[in-house]
Amino acid sequence: MKSLIETNYALNEIIAIYKLVQKKLGVKENKNLSRTYENTNEDKYDSKNITKLLTEKYPHGKAFFYFKNKNDYIILYSNGQLNVRGREEDIFTGWGRSEFCSFNPRSVFKELEKELIKINVTAPTRGATHSFNCYSDFINWLTK
Repeated sequence: MKSLIETNYALNEIIAIYKLVQKKLGVKENKNLSRTYENTNEDKYDSKNITKLLTEKYPHGKAFFYFKNKNDYIILYSNGQLNVRGREEDIFTGWGRSEFCSFNPRSVFKELEKELIKINVTAPTRGATHSFNCYSDFINWLTK
C-alpha cells in the first residue's frame, strides 16, 4: 500500500505532466485543476477568503489597501486580522473610529472596489513586494 506522501507526489507529477501537455498543445487550463470564482462573486470580496488565498501565497504576508479620498488604509494579515491605520500618523485606528466604520469588514472591498487606488502585498520572509492598481489584478494574482 502506498503512503500518503507517495500518493501526493504521484498526483503532483500527473498534474505537472497534464499542464505540460496542455501548454504544448495550446489548450487552456482545465477549470477543475485551478481555483476559480465563477460560481459566486461574493467569494472574491470576502476578507476571509482573501486571507485564505494570501496565506497560500505567502504564509506570513500582508496586504495594504489604499483608497481614494481616505486618509486611513486597511491592512489584511495572513492570519485573518484586519486593521485600519491612519496614513498621517501611521498608528492603529479602531474600525469603529475609522473612515470605514460605516462598512462591514467582510464586504468593505466589494463596497469600495471602485475607490481602490493601490494594493501592496508584502512577504516578510521572502522580502517580495507586489503592487496592484485594481482589485481584479490582485485577485487574478492570488488565484494563479
